[in-house]
Amino acid sequence: MKQFILLFTLLVCNFSIAQINFDRYRTIMAAGPIPEDFSKITSEKVQDEKTKGRDGLSTKQEGEFSTMIHYGLDNILHSGLCVYGDPLSNYISDVAKFLLKDDPELYKKLRFYVIKSNVANAFSTDQGIVVFTTGLVSQFANEAQLAFVIAHEITHYTENHVVQTFDYNSKNRYKDGYIEKMSTYSKDKEFDADKAAVALCHKAGYSDNEVYNSFDVLMYSHLPFDEIEFPISYYDSELFFIPKNLYPTEKFEIKTDEDYNDNLSTHPNIKKRKDTVNVILSELDNWGDKSFILDEARFKEVSSIARFESVRTQILEAQYVDALYSIFLLEREFPHSFYLNKMKAHAWLGLYHLKSENNISDAVKKTSELEGESGTLHFLIKKMSQDALGTLALREIYDIKKIYHDDYEINYLYEKLISKLAYSKSFKLDNFSTKNFETASKEFIDSQEAKKTDTITETTENKKQTKYERIKKTKDVNVVENFDSTKYYQYGLSDLVVDEAFKTIFKKYEAEREAEEKEEERLNNLTRAERRKEFELKEKEKPKPSLDQLIIVEPTVISYHKGEIDYAKSDALEKNLDEAITYSAEDAGVKLTNIDRSMLGEGGTEAFNERNTLFTLINQLYSTESTSDGTLPVDYELLKELKAHYNVDNIMFTFVEHYYQPRIHPGGVIGMIFLPPVLPLYLIRGFALANNTEMTNIVINSEEGTIVMASTNFSRSPVKKWHLRSQMYNVFKQL
Repeated sequence: MKQFILLFTLLVCNFSIAQINFDRYRTIMAAGPIPEDFSKITSEKVQDEKTKGRDGLSTKQEGEFSTMIHYGLDNILHSGLCVYGDPLSNYISDVAKFLLKDDPELYKKLRFYVIKSNVANAFSTDQGIVVFTTGLVSQFANEAQLAFVIAHEITHYTENHVVQTFDYNSKNRYKDGYIEKMSTYSKDKEFDADKAAVALCHKAGYSDNEVYNSFDVLMYSHLPFDEIEFPISYYDSELFFIPKNLYPTEKFEIKTDEDYNDNLSTHPNIKKRKDTVNVILSELDNWGDKSFILDEARFKEVSSIARFESVRTQILEAQYVDALYSIFLLEREFPHSFYLNKMKAHAWLGLYHLKSENNISDAVKKTSELEGESGTLHFLIKKMSQDALGTLALREIYDIKKIYHDDYEINYLYEKLISKLAYSKSFKLDNFSTKNFETASKEFIDSQEAKKTDTITETTENKKQTKYERIKKTKDVNVVENFDSTKYYQYGLSDLVVDEAFKTIFKKYEAEREAEEKEEERLNNLTRAERRKEFELKEKEKPKPSLDQLIIVEPTVISYHKGEIDYAKSDALEKNLDEAITYSAEDAGVKLTNIDRSMLGEGGTEAFNERNTLFTLINQLYSTESTSDGTLPVDYELLKELKAHYNVDNIMFTFVEHYYQPRIHPGGVIGMIFLPPVLPLYLIRGFALANNTEMTNIVINSEEGTIVMASTNFSRSPVKKWHLRSQMYNVFKQL
């Protein structure tokens, strides 16, 4: 009866959950009341737990453990990637609740969160926090497989494995063979967790086959979430054609070995885990046969959410080819998704941006690294020339624009690509034919046949042409005789090259490029002094953006001691930086809106989501190494909403790094012994120059995700209030 009531409650909850609109998908956000795990200050967490009295840890180790676990965990929770109360976290929590239906007190001690990352992983902590990545959730084929991993992580918590591993780590840090001993110790814990997880899944009624198959998920989680053949005709249409010789002639082998060498790994290899679990599976009778118990439809929705998040993460991390393959997989179920089309446009613009900057290797894997069906797409993109890639990108984005012609984001991506193509000297509209590949190739074949029977007429016609007419003819891609199948892409824009709106935009940017080239040539003919004078004059005349209002996002200080982060000092210095920013901004007449961790208790989940959006923005800029020439933010719509909320265009990030390193060397001290009067001066100088402080300030326009201002200042001063105020005042006055 008790089990029936639990299942009924879960089913009612499932029916009340709003359906996700995958056509107009939006990234998952935190929802509901903000948990204390997120709102409580890290230093307070450490202080509260220093006297928890964990078995086997000394007082000193207790303090070290509390500091390590809380600061490390909070860096993850506040990374901008972690969410709570979302459909994935709630579903994982509900599966855990079902697994622990006979132990509700244990379930109450656990909290479940999700990280938006494509690294397939899950972990639990001493505090009862269990975290899954979207990348791992995207890989599961059914609820039973997910349930096994949840049960595995719950066991790590109940068996106190995190504390035991820390204790062993502390005791064996400096002994011979530490890595091997630590690996063996950890492997024992993994086997224990697997055994207990099997028992939980057996009790819940899940299929023993699916529990066993969970290890396949872990084995192949480095691959995309599905393995479907990528057709070599995928990009072919009436308007575009890619020759087959650009595709690989053989499939790329999936290089996996279940019995890999795990001597230096913290986890036993998959074969050992499978063998151990297989014994336990055979010892237990009356296994259930369920792949799904709670709700198959809900699992499939959660799985789709995780897979849509995979695409977003790949765009965010500039893994554009992987994103295109993921989109190809998802299009089979969601063929008309605006979100997938939008991400596709982001991916093509990003790919051409990398290609034009000679950084395409950041998104395209080496041939030796290619595995499975996604390797076909990597191989193709790698073989394409810059102009061919630019043409295909334009073809794809233009076709998307025709469907969503009123969408600002799509139009922005389209025009951004045109501007980048126009700035390429090799990409010229005159090189493109008004005929598509099929028409041009057929005309060429027909003309070759005609030549065999009418060579006299052709010679007579050639004699009638002037030299200049014959030269122009050889350069005209629309002339039948000039057909070149190796330049297949020149026949892929037959509709665009006659589109007046497209030509107007292209020629506008082409004219800009030519004007800049002429200006650069003129400046090169000036003397250095003349160039400097002109530069200073232009800087004075250049209109500057109004930066008297800023959103300032969690100013951060990291202070190092002996090569490791000193968390207590970093916290204290962060407070000094906050005060310096507030004081200096007011003095300089700059109005600030603060978004940081300290406001989460007051601002709650809304403030947490806004902070996540802003952290995503700066993470994307770092991933793509973009400046004013970069691509549009992946969360463009969310940034528009944030701008509307605060009525502020520009966002400021401030980072300070400090370390204390006396510039004193043993050799120098020994040398000074022979010059006693100089020794005090040497020591004073060495300690005086021991402080190293670097402050970086970045201002980003939220509308386009472009860097408006960036500055880095280095000094050998300590991080004092007066020093921070001085630096920040200079920054605000510069703005």
